[in-house]
Amino acid sequence: MEPLDDVGGRAPADRHDVVIRELILLRHAHAVPAAIDGQDIERPLSGSGEQQARQAAQRLRADELLPELILTSPARRAAETARLLLLELALPATTMRVEPPLYMAEPAVLRSVISRCPAEIRRLLLVGHNPGLSELLTELLPRGPALNLATGEYFCMTMSGSGWDRLRVA
Repeated sequence: MEPLDDVGGRAPADRHDVVIRELILLRHAHAVPAAIDGQDIERPLSGSGEQQARQAAQRLRADELLPELILTSPARRAAETARLLLLELALPATTMRVEPPLYMAEPAVLRSVISRCPAEIRRLLLVGHNPGLSELLTELLPRGPALNLATGEYFCMTMSGSGWDRLRVA
């Protein structure tokens, strides 16, 4: 995944194979604080987190950004966020897939998961965690300020490429 205005001397991609895609990165909604003896991966959404997830779904609908595929971290707070998106957007359960590598993933792992997405998917939504999601945004949008996704917040990027493994920011 590289910016479209690459100046590295490579030949431009064959324009006949280029497809416009949308990548939506959504940080899970607010979770309850970690218990002293509890595991981080098991933290559920708080009441305000459930509301954040519903509001994110409403914004996605208003922005006409209904995902064809939702990949979520296995962390309870991320999976609950994704399930609330499914419910609020009236998407079939098959739209969501749990991806264990997304739990607290660094940008390189996020890129790897994205690159394995089926080519026929045009709009992909990842539900994950900071700092990885925000770091990936900063890598993909190097000319802008560093972005820090708040809980329940998403950022959508228009990308181009023949497949998810060959993306460029449009």
